[in-house]
Amino acid sequence: MVEVGSASGEPGDRVHIEIRLHPGAEEVSGIQADIAFDPAAAFVRGPSGRPDCVFGTDPSVAGFSSTGFQPPFCTDDCTAVRIIILKTDAGPLPEDALLLTCAVDIAADAAPGTYPLSLSFLGATTPEGQWLDLGGIEGSVTVTRDGGEGQLPASGGSGGAGSAGGGCAVVDHAAGTGLWSVLAGLVAVALIARRARS
Repeated sequence: MVEVGSASGEPGDRVHIEIRLHPGAEEVSGIQADIAFDPAAAFVRGPSGRPDCVFGTDPSVAGFSSTGFQPPFCTDDCTAVRIIILKTDAGPLPEDALLLTCAVDIAADAAPGTYPLSLSFLGATTPEGQWLDLGGIEGSVTVTRDGGEGQLPASGGSGGAGSAGGGCAVVDHAAGTGLWSVLAGLVAVALIARRARS
């Protein structure tokens, strides 16, 4: 299960959202997910034109991983980010791995309230390239009137999963066939690269 964290801040603030992977019955070496956002709490575009995100602490996570805005080629009208995480050695991701930390800008004219970060097109693969269904816990950005900026607990706290009014929900969406092919192809590339080094 992939979990999108939550954060809070005032209009004009920049906050940071963590995306984590929770363990399940199967080992997972790659995931894909789309995270939809509201323009009032939008993912920041970095200097490269991609979302301003930093990959997690596992040194092999960033190799074949990627982020991008959706829909493709959007500029000021983007509505989501797509993340594809794949280890370069095609081994399993660590349990409770931190996949990404992404910057989100709260608009200067954002009204106080909670803005959801919704998940869709979820899928995962095992180190052997087997496709898995992936569940998700959605996050949110809460805009306050009088401060309170900071990252909220991803679960078990105010605004986190399972808390009333936190804007979070568990989802279980299967990814589209085209995205399956992309992630399966990346797994194949990683397997080939690993075998070439051995």
